[in-house]
Amino acid sequence: MNDKQLMKRAADNIRILSVAMVEKAKSGHPGGAMGGADFINVLYSEFLEYDPKNPFWEGRDRFFLDPGHMSPMLYATLALAGKYSLDDLKQFRQWGSVTPGHPEVDLTHGIENSSGPLGQGHTYAVGAAIAAKFLKARLGDVMNQTIYAFISDGGIQEEISQGAGRIAGHLGLDNLIMFYDSNDVQLSTNCDEVACEDVAKKYEAWNWKVITINGNDADEIPRRMLEIGVAGGLNLNKVEFQPSMRQKLFNGINGGISLRYTSEKYFSMICAAQIEVNFSQRGWEEDFDDGTDNRYYRQLNYIEIPLLAHLSWGKEEKGFQFFINLGPQFGFFIGDSETYEGNWKPEERPATLQPVYGKEVYNNFDYGIAGGAGIEMKTKAGNFFIEGRYYYGLADIFNNSKLDDFGRSANQTITARLGYSIPIFK
Repeated sequence: MNDKQLMKRAADNIRILSVAMVEKAKSGHPGGAMGGADFINVLYSEFLEYDPKNPFWEGRDRFFLDPGHMSPMLYATLALAGKYSLDDLKQFRQWGSVTPGHPEVDLTHGIENSSGPLGQGHTYAVGAAIAAKFLKARLGDVMNQTIYAFISDGGIQEEISQGAGRIAGHLGLDNLIMFYDSNDVQLSTNCDEVACEDVAKKYEAWNWKVITINGNDADEIPRRMLEIGVAGGLNLNKVEFQPSMRQKLFNGINGGISLRYTSEKYFSMICAAQIEVNFSQRGWEEDFDDGTDNRYYRQLNYIEIPLLAHLSWGKEEKGFQFFINLGPQFGFFIGDSETYEGNWKPEERPATLQPVYGKEVYNNFDYGIAGGAGIEMKTKAGNFFIEGRYYYGLADIFNNSKLDDFGRSANQTITARLGYSIPIFK
């Protein structure tokens, strides 16, 4: 995601250019273009995948504008992308201009559809989404396009939109995202003068996923995403004992599921909350350091539940993010095993170590602090990540009263994880 201040300035430029075009032509509708500036700016700067050098690339994402009278918004955005010059914008609504009052399909300049009667852009988008699904089924991920559309109150009322909306929901076109500029105003009057329907409920009834946001807040437009994921990896464990014990790192496995909810952004940091449920093998291995093959290790099995703040920087779709995770972690002891190897007896070991052999776990509830960092690659097929994490236990495994053998016996774990997640909704 670009810098928040930069995004605001870009959206303001779209607004100013839109007003200037209408004023210069002494004709047009600046209001809708000004209201939609934040959305189209976020779309083109962060999400729309296209080749600036090849506007005819078959695998590009498509944007369909339904309300043609909002063309100044589209022309201004494409001018910022280098598709139009300021002289082109000055010729808005003039005879023979490349910037007519209602856009006409012009792939060279980035215009995907002609905008005639309201509702037509809705049907264009649905048709393109169906075609994209067909091409992907035949050709694979090389045609993995996302179709975006923008519709206003007037367009949503048209009967042609009803038919397009119903078939899109029935077919489950998850490659179609439509932004509805719901400001309750149409060309001649307020919407409540002619309609009393709940548009969100109507589209939900048609099997659409509806998310209500503040469309003039660039931080809300791309977010509010819930992801489910799986991850697994290797634990390197030891236990902090007092009195101390010479140890080797004990290897165990770690794996489970996660839920992550992304909703906010501060400056350039994307903020999310993440909860996981993992199976984790912890424990320790004693370091005999006597030149023999003698071994003793103890495996402690836990169900662990980290509650993490997930903070990330980078691309929000189709790219790489760097992230950190930090928060409390809780664990529930579910069982253990001890392994003795070699020719030795516990009673032959130093007196300070003898109590650990066969000692029953006292605290079934574990808690501590977990923190980690990693890289996530976001693709249309899902998100892949690698993470390194450290857990510092605050609870003791064994009782730590003055009459007990150990003043401290807490888990410490380094984990390397690979994972995959997909959005449930966004």
